[in-house]
Amino acid sequence: MSPIQNSPVKNFGTFLNQQIKMPQLRRSKSKSKLKLTVPQAIRRKIETDLSKKNKATNRARQTRKAPPGTVLALRPSQALQIKPNTTVAEAAQLMAAKREDCVLVTDDDDRIAGIFTAKDLAFRVVGAGIKAANITISEIMTKNPLCARTDTSATDALDLMVRKGFRHLPVMDENQDISGILDITKCFYDAMEKLERAYSSSRKLYDALEGVQSELGSSQPQQIIQYVEALRSKMSGPTLESVLTGVPPTTVTVRTSVKEAAALMKENHTTAVLVQDGGSITGIFTSKDVVLRVIAPGLDPSNCSVVRVMTPHPDFAPMDMSIQAALRKMHDGHYLNLPVMNDQGEIVGMVDVLKLTYATLEQINTMSTGESDSGPAWNKFWMSLENETESVLSGDGSHQHPSGGRSLMSPDFSRGHERQVDASVAPGDSASHLGADSPGHSHVSRHMDLPPEDVPFAFKFKAPSGRVHRVQITASHGLGELISAVISKLGSEVDVVGGAASYEDGKLGASGFALSYLDDEGDSVSITTDQDLLEAIVLARSNHRDKVDLFVHDPEKPPITATLDPQPPIPQHIPTPTSTIRRRRTVEEEEDSDDEPRVKSKSRKQAAPTPEPQVIQGVPNELLLPGAIVTLAVVIIIVLKYLSVAMCYKAIFELQEIGSETSIAYTTTSAISMSEISKKSQLRWRGDSRKALAAPLRLSQLRTISTETSSIEASIDNHEKQTHSIEATINSLHLTRNFVPPQQRKPKDPTQDVAANYRALRHIKKTTARLGSVVAPHYEPHKLITNPPSPKEITLELLMASQSHLGHATSLWNPANQRYIYGIRQGVHIISLEETAAHLRRAAKVVEGVAYHGGLILFVGTRAGQDTAVVKAASLAKGCHLFNRWTPGSITNGDQILSSCGIKALDENDNPIAGFEDKLADWKALKPDLVVVLNPLENYILLHECGLNNIPTIGVIDTDADPTWVTYPIPANDDSLRCIQVIAGVLGRAGEQGQQKRLEAAKTGTITWLPPPGLGEPVTEESLRRQAMERALAKRKPLPVRKEANKDDDDFPGLGL
Repeated sequence: MSPIQNSPVKNFGTFLNQQIKMPQLRRSKSKSKLKLTVPQAIRRKIETDLSKKNKATNRARQTRKAPPGTVLALRPSQALQIKPNTTVAEAAQLMAAKREDCVLVTDDDDRIAGIFTAKDLAFRVVGAGIKAANITISEIMTKNPLCARTDTSATDALDLMVRKGFRHLPVMDENQDISGILDITKCFYDAMEKLERAYSSSRKLYDALEGVQSELGSSQPQQIIQYVEALRSKMSGPTLESVLTGVPPTTVTVRTSVKEAAALMKENHTTAVLVQDGGSITGIFTSKDVVLRVIAPGLDPSNCSVVRVMTPHPDFAPMDMSIQAALRKMHDGHYLNLPVMNDQGEIVGMVDVLKLTYATLEQINTMSTGESDSGPAWNKFWMSLENETESVLSGDGSHQHPSGGRSLMSPDFSRGHERQVDASVAPGDSASHLGADSPGHSHVSRHMDLPPEDVPFAFKFKAPSGRVHRVQITASHGLGELISAVISKLGSEVDVVGGAASYEDGKLGASGFALSYLDDEGDSVSITTDQDLLEAIVLARSNHRDKVDLFVHDPEKPPITATLDPQPPIPQHIPTPTSTIRRRRTVEEEEDSDDEPRVKSKSRKQAAPTPEPQVIQGVPNELLLPGAIVTLAVVIIIVLKYLSVAMCYKAIFELQEIGSETSIAYTTTSAISMSEISKKSQLRWRGDSRKALAAPLRLSQLRTISTETSSIEASIDNHEKQTHSIEATINSLHLTRNFVPPQQRKPKDPTQDVAANYRALRHIKKTTARLGSVVAPHYEPHKLITNPPSPKEITLELLMASQSHLGHATSLWNPANQRYIYGIRQGVHIISLEETAAHLRRAAKVVEGVAYHGGLILFVGTRAGQDTAVVKAASLAKGCHLFNRWTPGSITNGDQILSSCGIKALDENDNPIAGFEDKLADWKALKPDLVVVLNPLENYILLHECGLNNIPTIGVIDTDADPTWVTYPIPANDDSLRCIQVIAGVLGRAGEQGQQKRLEAAKTGTITWLPPPGLGEPVTEESLRRQAMERALAKRKPLPVRKEANKDDDDFPGLGL
């Protein structure tokens, strides 16, 4: 038997009909008192003061434009500042309210005096055994930290953080005021999107090359095979196995105190420890938990176990996971440490976000940049984020896209050519034209260091005569340059588009032609100022285009290309392959035409063939034959359908005539054969259709059509065969029997047709069962109470139907619930149903385990409508329930409050054991082994008492509740009765399964019964007789013992021996 069954709580099962019913008080008072606890009030007060104090400063800083290449371009975050005389407890509450793990300490002049992090609080305060309320920040902070100026090079600042091992670096402005704090992990997360896009591009290239390799087989060159292999090895990148040192992670048990865990962190130089229970990992405890869950709430680290404040069931990563994937996993999960597991399921190490960031930067640093004076290799990696952000978001027109991100995933053998590749690659450029000798893009390298408005950009427009022109325009030269270039290209054609335009005061004049272009949404946008010209260039570059399609038109007409000699519209027809090719060639010739003279090809000098005259005006000759065949086929199908329906009606009419006469044979219909009627009608129709088509067609066309009717005649013959088969079927019917009047018929036994009628009835029901109806499950409101779901039946559809995803308004949320929130809809937080399902399954396993070991489970739900749910769950799990207000002290002072509750002893099969009545009368009150609270906000006192007695708790946590109040939170909507019924039913079914497994184990002898210490054996008649005999023997006088005289006494008679 396990040790947990030796305690009195776990051996004697449940209370005897124990329902903890307390006086009903007004819930409005308790609700208002419990919802606003002391830490929440302090946090709200601090947030209000900080928002008022830093409102103007934040607005001023957001409007500043960061100079490129500086620390300010890395977007340092706003720093949290406090004074040196602040206590550690107050600082921890401030950090918990602002969700920060690094704080700057300022003096009376608001100058930086020190810095401290969550790691310092865990190592220097909790690990050293110092109380947080008795020590100030000035005693544990790092004084005079290294700082960076806003105009400092970003590369120098990042290089300093990597060399010194810093994660945070304060940033000062030119006035020595605090401008922010730089977090290298956040900087890397922002730049990691560049890395992921580079990976996706390399992935596509690798897939394409692999497809080519599989198609060519072994005949491809050796260089292609080497490139594919190098790309595969580079795409995989370094894995977590490369950063592991072989040192196993630090582990503690669930009963280890926070003080001991912090001391182990300090001793092993780590910020996280794994929590074990019975050889399995049940949670993780970090330095951030020390600040947010221990110091901030005011718990005593020496008396608080890590199981109360740990993060249960952490995520794991395999050893073969790439560093990039691990960083993305940690960023999406909002945690800083990640345990690593091998293929056998063993924990081999633990990595933190700082170690993975440094490993990635080291990988980038090993790559060649092609420039010896550019500093570390990650310089372009960081600056690429800034350039890309400006070109896409700020709209400054920059088209410089450094290739730092692409070089991260390129093979090693291609690094030798990096010196020939231009560093500024536009989105529309090709990798094959990036060499130094490439004439097509030489202007890009010449203007690499110029601002975007000084870089020329191409504009293409079409003249009224159909000639296409291309011009290069620099935005800084203004709109006048574009107008002059258009006028010079149009020449004498400028009058067709409204005359020459004028440029006055930086705007397009009212007279002359107008300029327009199409934006990314397909709308026509006019160009009237220099800013419009710059925006057109920026929009084209952001859409990865190398030119702007310009429309030069009359301002009184829509922006379409004008023509000198408008032609009448040609009727639209279906394009044939020949016309499609001809049209494609025309478009290519129009795009390639320019004002420069070009050499004409031989194919253009050849005379065009004379077009064939059309038989029908507007319809090509090649469409006449297919159209005639399709029309003929449609008419034949319609006629055949009509004939088949007519024959069926005729057969039915003749059958009715046969039934009305005495003796009529079906042979009367043989005079006129249906096949002859069908054939005559079809021949008549064929003759009429031929006459109808003969008028507009030529003789040659008629010959062509007549030669193609062999397939149609074959279809008519097939129809005639089908008609004969129908006639044979009708003739085979026994319709020649003599007609017998009803009065002369013999009475039939009604029981003969019962079986046939029953089969017909079932067939009709089966055929018409789904006609005009919808089969759907019927909703029963009380089904969740009468038949609650089991843990295996937890689905996202069930949780969605129970409204488990609806949270509270965004103004009422608790920041600790951020990991459980999916998004915001109409000002309301939406809870992630995947998180709800995972935490509900975990809580069900806990309930099942407690029930299996004979523990006592208490279900609590004190809101209106939750009484039926808690009663049903308690009855399934064989536990206790509470649906009235909790009486304070029922656990800490249960001997006085619960003295009237009955207790009974049960064996391993849940059978009552007699003989313990006298002993159980004075036995102390039982305490639950697990408490399930469906509304934690109204039961904070109960949860506090459970925490003082180390009783694990399960609670339904809404977006306005604090998940640290309970041991196992279930993020869900606590205001929905249906959601509460689903959760209570699932946990009750889990307890029922645990009880069933325990009883089955008891029958096989796996679990035995032992009395707890102090209870002794049960009192029976035999034991009473044995005790009476023992008492009687104890009362009897002992017989005197006779002493034998010593022979030596005679020698000394004077001695009274």
